[in-house]
Amino acid sequence: SRPWQQIEPHLKEQLGVDDLKEVFSKIDERAVAAASLAQVHRAMLQDGTDVAVKVQYPGLQAQITNDLNMIQMAMMMFKDKLPLDVGWLINELRVLLARECDFTIEAANSQRAAKALAWRGAEVCVP
Repeated sequence: SRPWQQIEPHLKEQLGVDDLKEVFSKIDERAVAAASLAQVHRAMLQDGTDVAVKVQYPGLQAQITNDLNMIQMAMMMFKDKLPLDVGWLINELRVLLARECDFTIEAANSQRAAKALAWRGAEVCVP
């Protein structure tokens, strides 16, 4: 996980606030989970609702773009040595990784999953 000093300003920017207290009555600076794209912090909204706040790492999308550009350049340099044209792969990766970084898509998928599993009642909780 990344240190709170990197996450807090990014989260404020993403939420469009000057102070996180505008949204949260409290937020844990220590991440409870971390992965390759983001980390998760426990928080409580102003109305008292406990929430998990998933924060994408600052600069992630720019890093992905740079990495794909470098791969594309390397592929162009060695295209004569490759047994087939794999240029399409970079374009496909750009689309797929953009979707992977779009947490609104993830939220919509979670809502669909929650509706599909609603018949299970309290047995299944979809965040």
